[in-house]
Amino acid sequence: MNSSRFPVVIWLASVLFGLPATSAQDWTQWGGTSHRNNTHLGAIVPDDWEIGEFVRRTGEWIKDDAKNIKWVAKLGSQTYGTPIVADGRIFVGTNNGAGYLKRYPNTTDVGCMLCFRESDGKFLWQHSSEKLPSGRVHDMPMQGIVSSPLVEGNRMWFVTSRGEVACLDTEGYYDGEDDGPEPGGWAVMFRGTSTLTPPEEPTLVSFYDRTLYAVMATLGVSLQYSSRYEDLAGKEWTIRSRNQGSRIVGRLILDGSELRFVEPSGGAKFVFNTYLTSGLDDGHVSTTLRALLTKAGLELPAKTLVTREEVGTAWTVFAIVNGDYTWLRFVVEDSKLTISKAVTIKDQREADVVWKFDMMKELGVRQHNLATCSITSWGDTIFVGTSNGVDQSHINLPAPDAPSFLAMNKHTGKVLWTDNSPGHNLLHGQWSSPAVGELGGVPQVIVPGGDGWVYSFHAEESTNGKPTLLWKFDINPKEAKWVLGGRGTRNNIMAIPVIYEGLVYVSGGQDPEHGEGAGHLWCIDPTKRGDVSSELAMKRLDGRLQPIPHRKRQAVIPDQGEIAVDNPNSAVVWHYDKYDLNGNGEIEFEEIFHRTVSSVVIKNDLLFVSDFSGVVHCINAKTGRAFWTFDMLAASWGTGMIAGDNVYIGDEDGDITIFRLSADPAESFTQVQSKSNGKHSTYNQAIREINMANSAYSTPVVANGVLYIANKTHLFAIANREE
Repeated sequence: MNSSRFPVVIWLASVLFGLPATSAQDWTQWGGTSHRNNTHLGAIVPDDWEIGEFVRRTGEWIKDDAKNIKWVAKLGSQTYGTPIVADGRIFVGTNNGAGYLKRYPNTTDVGCMLCFRESDGKFLWQHSSEKLPSGRVHDMPMQGIVSSPLVEGNRMWFVTSRGEVACLDTEGYYDGEDDGPEPGGWAVMFRGTSTLTPPEEPTLVSFYDRTLYAVMATLGVSLQYSSRYEDLAGKEWTIRSRNQGSRIVGRLILDGSELRFVEPSGGAKFVFNTYLTSGLDDGHVSTTLRALLTKAGLELPAKTLVTREEVGTAWTVFAIVNGDYTWLRFVVEDSKLTISKAVTIKDQREADVVWKFDMMKELGVRQHNLATCSITSWGDTIFVGTSNGVDQSHINLPAPDAPSFLAMNKHTGKVLWTDNSPGHNLLHGQWSSPAVGELGGVPQVIVPGGDGWVYSFHAEESTNGKPTLLWKFDINPKEAKWVLGGRGTRNNIMAIPVIYEGLVYVSGGQDPEHGEGAGHLWCIDPTKRGDVSSELAMKRLDGRLQPIPHRKRQAVIPDQGEIAVDNPNSAVVWHYDKYDLNGNGEIEFEEIFHRTVSSVVIKNDLLFVSDFSGVVHCINAKTGRAFWTFDMLAASWGTGMIAGDNVYIGDEDGDITIFRLSADPAESFTQVQSKSNGKHSTYNQAIREINMANSAYSTPVVANGVLYIANKTHLFAIANREE
């Protein structure tokens, strides 16, 4: 094919078949386009590679035995975000396991959006989201940023782990400009207690004071995760190192406002003032405070200018650090000390924030465990799911009136409309993301709700801050029941809806912690209006059937005389929950569609989807007929990806399973005969199965001819390489 005509062919195919034209171009949002179909036309990427080896302690890549690996970049210790590739950069959400910023060592739990250079994987900058003080109910430990950004031009939008919508400059400070509404901003360098004293209850308990950890670290004494102490006299503590066979490494002695560290020999002594802010009101920075700044990578000169903002609670320090003029800020609140540094365009490893919108503060949202949404857009509008959910009891809903969905002006962050349709019927949380496209001549944003319904709103119309509802669809059978811990049959919507050739595809699942269960996959006609569910909940009153308002736990309770009837306004094109593939009259494990957190991928009317039980299903996208299934023997968290004639799907064991794009199982995978103890058996074997050395929770993508796969700890750029 003439290479100059190839982009035109790709564009024409995208128009005719509703597929994203993705060959030789960037991958700017989850799924590539707002249709969310993770499919690449014309992309030729490897179906065979070797990842090489890694140094166990440092995670450093050893490329000697690698094959078709262009480069490897280190991520955090838990990575769920799907890589996004745009304008020569790659963006990945993860946690702080890599510790790229000195102010946040890898032992500090922070949500991170990392930016790498596309050509070689070099780290460029990081946006940091500190953990919410409310803890795991709103911000699960060690999970980091789990959403993927939307990138348009030199702007990107994503949802932080703190429930914020953030707009960033993709170039960071490398363009020599600060694109925020105000110059700079404050980067937190340290958080800890404002006094330096061991805990009141000693006796063989580890130290918990982060301030003490940091100060002692400047002396070369590591308390974190390795030491314990014993109380000798109430104001004197013996420090024993667990990683040195409980050897005594020194003593801490509290004398008034002084805390001294004495080595076992009794020789070297270090004295600290227990009140870190002591002297600031008089214009002096204490030795202890200087030690903390050193730990954070800031070496203050002997002379500094201290300005009191509020006596005893806040101070600004003007100093020269590494030859540059720098403002530092010290704030004490409720015996907690926060040290921040003014960010300037010289801080190239820091993110350049254009604007932020705090959904918890401004809208009263209370996300459950995580805030996550991979944002999409339509014109100048971005669409966001808020992740509103239950509290730690998993029963109470603290903010039923808070919005579940919102639209914002992507340039200013102004809220255009909000909607709280799930309301009191929220089951657990909301962790899916919207899709948007023109359907039946109408621009529609398709948003999955935490009540198990999917909603369609007009993408361009709203009235008095409320969107125009076009249709809604209950993905659960009316008799399905919600039971805590995943023991019921009613599901959330975890997967992102997919738009393909004018139809909408959506499936049900639950929090992965709830385990396995029955699932449902639906193909919906989006041109209908109103309640387009497959069934209606009814009850017979005075000899007539009357509709029942939707209920959270169970829409229809047969014991109370309630029934589900077929909906004459149903938009169901087809429904898939099981299929007797072998025709033996029985439904076996691999013939069941289970709960899923994965979206469908479609090409040439072939739909592929993996469920949380590890079964891959190949289905006719127009009829819902199953062609084949394949058991990967491990849970699938991410969505599959189609590139060329291959389907790539990752799993919890770290395997990337590769199938051929075919309805014929003999072409998609092979059957292997084996013999054990004199017995013959047959099992299925994929075209190729490649292990990534760690769980592959995110979704593979292709951009500019390169395949990108993230496991828990590393991002791999995979491309055909000459031997």
